[in-house]
Amino acid sequence: MSVFPSLRVIFVHVPKTAGESISNQLRTIEENRSGKRYFPMRRLCNRFPVLKHSTMPEIAAAAGRWTLPLFTKFTVVRNPWDQVVSFYEHLRKPLYQDRYQGKLLHPQNACRAAMELTFCDWVQKIYVEHQHQDESDTDQHPKDYFQCQTAWFCNGQGKVMVNHILKFESLKSDLKALGKAIGQPLSLSVHDNASQRSCYQDYYDQQTEEIVAKHSRRLIEIAGYQF
Repeated sequence: MSVFPSLRVIFVHVPKTAGESISNQLRTIEENRSGKRYFPMRRLCNRFPVLKHSTMPEIAAAAGRWTLPLFTKFTVVRNPWDQVVSFYEHLRKPLYQDRYQGKLLHPQNACRAAMELTFCDWVQKIYVEHQHQDESDTDQHPKDYFQCQTAWFCNGQGKVMVNHILKFESLKSDLKALGKAIGQPLSLSVHDNASQRSCYQDYYDQQTEEIVAKHSRRLIEIAGYQF
């Protein structure tokens, strides 16, 4: 749920950043404004589908250079150490069906790894070992949700492609400011996909803290996050 035509808004949904709540709010506004039911999959210029977690480069390729400037583009980022813990706890829920055959990063395998491994071992496996896996199967679903958050809103040269970067940690005030910018009040509701857990710092040792810092170096530069 990324493109909202009547609002002229594109929401780039980075995983585990309250995106479900934001998308649901935008969908309701879109339906009220257009008088039509909003479907999660949209197509721009009758070209490629734009999906829930499509990246800004993917959306740009689908939209074309004439359409994209007409939209306000925004995303939400999250402290990377906190996001990694959120991934781990989310995958420990019995959510995924055995639908895909693939490598470590496919839902069933990633879920199994989170259930079987301690947090520190899981970080080592996902954020170190998987970096060296065969990348020839990029056409398989789903994409690598564990890549740096900047992959969703930066191009291949590292240039930011969105107008607004909101922070998960200050989302209430950031959404209010965005609402003023687009002429549509926005507010923060209860996270629809939230996991209950303790403080993220408690999960880490020094090695895993450094692994995530290295993995998310570009995001830390852009957003100024600290452990």
